[in-house]
Amino acid sequence: MAQETIDRAFEPFFTTKPVGKGTGLGLSQIFGYVKQSGGHVKIYSEVGQGTTIKVYLPRHYVDAAHAPATMKYDVPRGKASETILLVE
Repeated sequence: MAQETIDRAFEPFFTTKPVGKGTGLGLSQIFGYVKQSGGHVKIYSEVGQGTTIKVYLPRHYVDAAHAPATMKYDVPRGKASETILLVE
């Protein structure tokens, strides 16, 4: 993405698509949800190389004494000890 696109990416009705070809990724909705959750979003982009959009959400700490009985504490791990986050 060019810097001009990055600067506008989270605007509610901004799109780089031509009329009739879709509405884009809905980044303004993602931005709103993340901000109301206390997190932030960052766009990393190099023209001709690609773009990564990272969503940072605050960690939620649960006291084990008050956790539901069905809550599992085993966190799935990748090959190099990456943490895998699955959001439904």
